[in-house]
Amino acid sequence: MSKIVAGAPPSGQTASDGNRKRELLLTGQDSSDVTFIVGSQHGSGVQTYRAHKGVLLGSGSAVFQRMLNGETGVHNLVFEVTDVAPEAFLNMLWFLYTDGVENLNSDTAFSTMLCGDKYELPLLHDLCWEFIIGNVNKDNCLLIIQKAEEMNAPAVVKKCLELIDTCGAEILLSDGFWTVKRTTLEMILKRDTLTVNEKDVFEAVKRWAKHACAAAGLEVSAKTCRELLGSAFFLIQFPLMAYAEILDAYLSGWLKGREVGQICASKYAADGVQPSKQFAGTRKPALLPAPVQPQRHHPDDQGDRAESQPSATFTKHYRKKVSAYDLFCAEERKRNRAANPKGSCAPKEIARRWHAADYATKQEFQRLAELKKAHMVKSKSTAKWYKC
Repeated sequence: MSKIVAGAPPSGQTASDGNRKRELLLTGQDSSDVTFIVGSQHGSGVQTYRAHKGVLLGSGSAVFQRMLNGETGVHNLVFEVTDVAPEAFLNMLWFLYTDGVENLNSDTAFSTMLCGDKYELPLLHDLCWEFIIGNVNKDNCLLIIQKAEEMNAPAVVKKCLELIDTCGAEILLSDGFWTVKRTTLEMILKRDTLTVNEKDVFEAVKRWAKHACAAAGLEVSAKTCRELLGSAFFLIQFPLMAYAEILDAYLSGWLKGREVGQICASKYAADGVQPSKQFAGTRKPALLPAPVQPQRHHPDDQGDRAESQPSATFTKHYRKKVSAYDLFCAEERKRNRAANPKGSCAPKEIARRWHAADYATKQEFQRLAELKKAHMVKSKSTAKWYKC
């Protein structure tokens, strides 16, 4: 609950005049000569508010001038207002009587601003915008950005997007993200400055699509969700995800085999090779750990070996081979040969086992892969990698 106050009283009015009008609103109901019946039964209910013609005419509103100037001598005028929320209308009355707004929050700020626009009160409009911009936080930014889109307020949209860039994971995985409009979803996914792990982006999009399918009465499946997302699905930067995470998306039906190939082509593209345009994004993996730099075989040797550093192209292809999933495949083949020396383990069976493995197992293989990469060096003479 907040209160914002205008910087100065209207022209020709002193602070004592404002205090008298405030007291008139609080205690002068018996002397009121205008009644407003605000709201509708289908909305937030109906409320009755009483006001004074002199205060309304002195507000500078052309709307009140047209409503009341032709009713000279008529006592207890009654007006019915069905297109304004009762809370917003009460906030407007507080503004007319006190030059400030009480009980303003993120839920009523926009409706109060629209009420000010309806009755041509630009100062009330400005006060509400000031409150909205000053109170944007991670709990209400999704609501505010959608309202700002509807009202064509680019400054507020920009402020909300900058906050989403900073607190991306908390906002994208919150319950409020389920209810955002499709245009807002696409606007967020297009951000190149979004500082969030791409896996969390994928999870947030999946939850949004499942909620949208359920709300539309459609079957909640990967295929239906992809059809509902349409082109928004390709705004997810899959090349920034780990190979195991891409494999999980394939096994759960969110990605097709051909698309996995395109993603890997973008993820591990060699120098001079054009990556797939469909999955090639510009967002940077801001929350991913920095890659481990290869160590020399002999740290004390600062001669020719010190100049032998792996190229970027070689490092990309090498890291593709040394992944958690590859180590898991090798371990499963060893177990299969030990149990059945004459048999073999099909790749699909290994992929099924990887998908069924728990989180701790996958993390352990990821740790082993990082250790393996950190203890491999490139020989200058043979251009091969050796384990320290």
